Amino acid sequence: MAELLKRENDIVTLKMELTRPQHARATLQFQGGGRLQSLPLWEGGLDEWGLAPSIASDLRTRPDESQFHIAPRLLPSLHSAWLQHAAPQRPLWIHLAKPYGALRYLPWERLLVDALQTPVLMLPDFIFPPPRESATMLDIAVCASAPLNCEHAHIRDGLVDAIQAIVSGIDRPVRLHVFADAEMGEPVRHLSPGSAELILHPPADAERYVVEDPSSRLLDSSGTLRSPWLLWMRQALKPYSTDAVHFVCHGHLSGASGAMLLAQSPLGRTENYLAGPVGACELTSFLTQVGAWATAFSASRDNHNPVGLRALADEIAQSLPGPMLLFNAAYDAPTALAQSYRFIHAQSAQPPPRSRAVYLYCQPYLVSPTRGASDDGELSEQVRSHIELYSRNDSQRDSALKSLPLSAAASATRSPSFVQAASKSISAVTAATERLAEQVQVQYQQAMRDEVLPEAIVQRDLDTAMDTIDLLRQAVGDIERRRIHGEIEQRLVEIEQDAPPTVEALVEAPIEGPVDAGIEDRFAIGFGVTDSAEQALLQAQIERMDQIVDYRLQVEQLPGEATESPLDRRIRKAQLDIEQRKLQLSDSDELEDAP
Repeated sequence: MAELLKRENDIVTLKMELTRPQHARATLQFQGGGRLQSLPLWEGGLDEWGLAPSIASDLRTRPDESQFHIAPRLLPSLHSAWLQHAAPQRPLWIHLAKPYGALRYLPWERLLVDALQTPVLMLPDFIFPPPRESATMLDIAVCASAPLNCEHAHIRDGLVDAIQAIVSGIDRPVRLHVFADAEMGEPVRHLSPGSAELILHPPADAERYVVEDPSSRLLDSSGTLRSPWLLWMRQALKPYSTDAVHFVCHGHLSGASGAMLLAQSPLGRTENYLAGPVGACELTSFLTQVGAWATAFSASRDNHNPVGLRALADEIAQSLPGPMLLFNAAYDAPTALAQSYRFIHAQSAQPPPRSRAVYLYCQPYLVSPTRGASDDGELSEQVRSHIELYSRNDSQRDSALKSLPLSAAASATRSPSFVQAASKSISAVTAATERLAEQVQVQYQQAMRDEVLPEAIVQRDLDTAMDTIDLLRQAVGDIERRRIHGEIEQRLVEIEQDAPPTVEALVEAPIEGPVDAGIEDRFAIGFGVTDSAEQALLQAQIERMDQIVDYRLQVEQLPGEATESPLDRRIRKAQLDIEQRKLQLSDSDELEDAP
C-alpha cells in the first residue's frame, strides 16, 4: 500500500529494504513524467549504519543511539539526488519495506534532518483517509510515570512540556486528561492552560486496579489490559471520546520487542511487582478501547532504553492507521513538539516539523496544500480513482476502497455510529468501534500487500469481516441515537422546569400574571394591549418557546423516521397560540395608531 501512496501523492521517498540478512538497499522514488521513478542510491551491509549483527543483545546492554550514523557511501548520492528532484521545504518520506528488521532502530530524523536540512516523515504501509474526529473539542489524555530507579524530575518536566505544547500547538478547544502519581501531578495544578480545560484525575481512583501480577506483558498476544495505569485510564475516559493519548515515559527492549516502562503503581513508586513493561499488543488494545486515533510518546532525557521506545512506537505506527509521534527532549526544544501537534491536528495545511527530535508516522494527506479545503466526498473520489488505477489485484483494491469514508447518504444507513451533535463529541463506544474497524481494514490491506493467501480466500474473509463490522456499527449507531434522543428529552424537561412561564402554563393559560381579568377578552376581540407588564410577559413567553423549538431541531437532524411525541404536540399547539396572539397584538397596535 505504500507504493500506492507514492503514486497518488507527489512526494519524494527514500525506500529502505533488506536484500538479505544484514544487507540493505536504498532507492530514491519521486514523480516524473507522469509516473513513479526509482533511482538506486546505495546497497551494502547494515554495519555501515552502525548496525552490528549482535545489535539486539547490544541494544539491551548498551542502549545508546549515538552509535548509529548514515552510511558514508549513501550520503553524497542522496544529497545530490535530493537537490535535483525535491522542491524547497518539502519533506523527505522514509519507507521501510517489510520485513525491515533492525532498520527500525535507526533514528532517521536525526540522521537525515541535518544532512538534507528538510523535514523527515515516516510513510506507513497502508492507506487511510483523515479520521472522523470531533469538530469542536479534542479530548487528549496525557500519562506520565517514572519507574522506581529512574529520575523523577525529567518525567515531570516532560509532562509539563507536553501539556504546554498541546495547548499552544492546537488552535481549537482542547480538554486535557492528566494521569500521574500524586507527586508528579502537583506542578500540573499550578499550570495555566489558557483556553484548554484541564482535568487532573486523582491517582486514588486507580487503587482497585493495583494488584500483584507477575505475568509478562510482552509475551501476551491477547491484548488483555493488565497494567493498572491503562485500566485506570480506560475507566476514567469512559464518558469521553478520546482523540489522542500521549505518554511521557521510559523505553524498554525485550528481544526485538519494544515497550514502555511505567511506575509499578499510580499510587506511588514501589518495589512490589505490580506493573511490568507495557508492550505493543496491550497498548494497541487500550488505544482501540478508548477510541484514540493518534498516539504520541515523549522520551525522558535519561531514557532507560531509547531504542526500546522507538521499537514500540514503530510497532504502534504499523498497527494503527492514525498518526504516531515520538519526541525526544534531549535533541530539541518543546516548541518542536508544539509544531508537531499543530501539524497533526490543524484543520488546514501546516508545515511539517523540521526537527532532529521528532519521529513521525503519518499519511501524506497531512502535507497536501488542499488539506481541509475539499469535503469528504470530493476527497474520497480522488483517492478512489487512484486506487482503481494502481491496485495490483482485486483483493487489494477492495480492501483499500473499504477504508474510504462513505458519502453522507450512505453513512446514514451503513455507518450510523458516526452520528453526533454539532457541538458534542461522539461517545467512547462509537469511537472505539471505528478504531476496531480500522484495525481490521489494516490487517486485510497488509494481507493484500503480501499476497500470502489465495485471492478468493482473502476476499471471502474480507467480506465476512466487513459485514460483521457493519452490523456492529449499526448496533452502536442505534444505541447512540437512543442516547442522544434521551438527552434531548431530558433537556426539554429541564427547560420546562427552569423558570416561569413554563410550557405547561403557556399551553393551558398562555397569558397569566398580575394583570386584570379583562386581558383575555381584549386579546380575543383585538383591543389594544398597552400595558408594558403584559407586553413583557408575552415577549418572555415567545422567547422561551423559541429556545425550546431551537433545541428540538437537534432531534429533527438525527437519522431515522420522525415520530411526534406528546411533547411535540404540546409545543406545536403552543406555537400556534403564540403566533395568533402576536397577530392580535399587531392588529391592535395598528387600530390604536389609526386616525
